[in-house]
Amino acid sequence: MKIHEQRLQRLHEKLALSKNAVNRVELTHYVFEGDKEMDFNQKLDFAKRKRTEFFKVLNTLRAGSFAENKEKNKNRKTKYKVIYDKKNDTYSYAKGSTIPNLDSLAVDERLTLPLLMGILYANQSLAIASKIYDQLQDKYNISEEEIQSGIAITSNMQDFQNDNTVEIVVELQKLIYQNQRISFFYKPVSLNEKVATVLTYPLQILYHDGLYYLWGISNLKDTKIKCYRIDRITKLKSTKNAGLDWSFKQERDRLKIVKILEHIIGVVPPLPEQKPTKIRLKFFGWAAAYILSAPLHNSMIVQQKEENYCIVQITVYDSFEVAFLLGRFRDYCQVLTPLQFGIDRRVS
Repeated sequence: MKIHEQRLQRLHEKLALSKNAVNRVELTHYVFEGDKEMDFNQKLDFAKRKRTEFFKVLNTLRAGSFAENKEKNKNRKTKYKVIYDKKNDTYSYAKGSTIPNLDSLAVDERLTLPLLMGILYANQSLAIASKIYDQLQDKYNISEEEIQSGIAITSNMQDFQNDNTVEIVVELQKLIYQNQRISFFYKPVSLNEKVATVLTYPLQILYHDGLYYLWGISNLKDTKIKCYRIDRITKLKSTKNAGLDWSFKQERDRLKIVKILEHIIGVVPPLPEQKPTKIRLKFFGWAAAYILSAPLHNSMIVQQKEENYCIVQITVYDSFEVAFLLGRFRDYCQVLTPLQFGIDRRVS
């Protein structure tokens, strides 16, 4: 992006995002990216030296003489009214003036738009995803060619249009934020378990493999986190805390939820006092190539890499979900340590 266009966008952003008028000296300093360490007198001198260039950028904005405006208005230009308050030495968009919708993305940022559009399109059953998709297309004048060059998301996505899962997720978010204890009917995934009434203090919503989950605790002294699949929840309501004051933030801090999330695979919460386990794994052939390009977990460290195999280490909570994940690699994965973890999947 040309330097003049970058300055034009910075000028527009400062005027559009500021609630009040912007001081000319500060505006010039921002538009031309002056040194952050300047004091006011240095900024004043800087503004004087940039005076001619500043008016060139300002006149371009006022005249609507920029690519986005020309593209939208074809053979005509839309002018924008930027007023100057001589008494206060400030600039602002005039009240009632049309405000331009400039593309403030750098070239490399714009090239990632098709990826984001692909993700939103794959989740279009969510009303907000569909809305943002349309807004992005309009805001950045995304062409049909750019959309067609987007990324096709092929992973299984749950269609939430025909149930109220998203409504429950939104309601849960509100109740968590309001520090409310909740109750609901829960139909366990296991076929032999009956519907139960659950009372819990909700702490965290998770999204994994196309489904939403809720973490909560039964009482405020509990250290055991329980997990519920949100699409199995009905009759959700607040219990008004039964006279107890509590803070979801304090409980999250007490249970170190953020730290847990750093070392979890899947959604099953660790048992109280359980520590993350360092698991050393040896992958062979295609599996080695795959996990080197798509790491199993953000804690993964490559300890050895050879032509036909690699050895890596992950630090995660031991659960059936880890074993399930490794099971997809079948005989191409061997657990080196700890020895008691699962079984050796490598054929001798």
